[in-house]
Amino acid sequence: MSYGCHNNDNRQAGYFAQDGWIYAESTDVTTRMARMVFVLDVMSTGCQYSQSTKDQRCEGCKWKP
Repeated sequence: MSYGCHNNDNRQAGYFAQDGWIYAESTDVTTRMARMVFVLDVMSTGCQYSQSTKDQRCEGCKWKP
């Protein structure tokens, strides 16, 4: 598991991130809550290491070409 390799099936579809604030006003107080949005994971799943076919440390990785 070198070079940032992710040899597992635990990849999530994405994550929640803050996208500004939601303001709520009552009679005498203004409060705010975080506006959350879902961000899709668009990273590639295949191996991006160009020397993976020659590197011994990549043996056994299921993403190796």
